[in-house]
Amino acid sequence: MTQEQPDAEHLHFWSFIDHAVERAGRELPGVDPLAMRMVLTLHRAANMLVYDLESTVHRPRGWSWPGSGCCSRSGCRGRSRRRRSRSCPA
Repeated sequence: MTQEQPDAEHLHFWSFIDHAVERAGRELPGVDPLAMRMVLTLHRAANMLVYDLESTVHRPRGWSWPGSGCCSRSGCRGRSRRRRSRSCPA
């Protein structure tokens, strides 16, 4: 049994979605190709956005993506007294 493998020159960031949907449709007949295409496209677009923000905004300032999220959340709340979490033991 031979499987068709695309060469790296023909497979790029967006064409990977077409390849993945086509291959999943062949190997897993119960997969909804439209839903799979939408999820993969949204995931790739979100990854592009995170990468762009991280490389142009966060890294030049010495931040990381998770670190900026923490700063953003704590900045939105302002000063607050520290509370014990319900999930933490006393």
